[in-house]
Amino acid sequence: MHQELDIPAAKTINVSIAVADKNKKELIESLIDAIKTLAKIENLDLKDKFTHTKSSINSVIKDIHITLPLLGLVDLERQNSKIEAKIKKAESDIANKEKMLASKEFIKKAPLEVVENEKEKVKELKELILKLRIVKNGLE
Repeated sequence: MHQELDIPAAKTINVSIAVADKNKKELIESLIDAIKTLAKIENLDLKDKFTHTKSSINSVIKDIHITLPLLGLVDLERQNSKIEAKIKKAESDIANKEKMLASKEFIKKAPLEVVENEKEKVKELKELILKLRIVKNGLE
């Protein structure tokens, strides 16, 4: 997430962790100081139940919800524009690769390894778009 949002590495952040399981919550509570130090977290709010926070990025690991509020941390409008530009570039790259893969001439002349590599790149670009849209939706 840090890469997509250009969060400065030196910036301390606030995080909310929601976990309903009592044992997991106790484990996290016992590790709060270490987690805060290692992740440069200023405040870590531990909750029993997840509630959506506007303009935040959320991650789920099994039944643990981690929320990173973005207000005051990044320029949301600028980040939104950057992410949208990345999505458009990836969509353009996909269209170009799919056009190339649809060409009978390319398929006939290109080695199988090259064709498979291009198909894999299309798949990776589609996954990137999904990830970017998730981040973009969190900004709203």
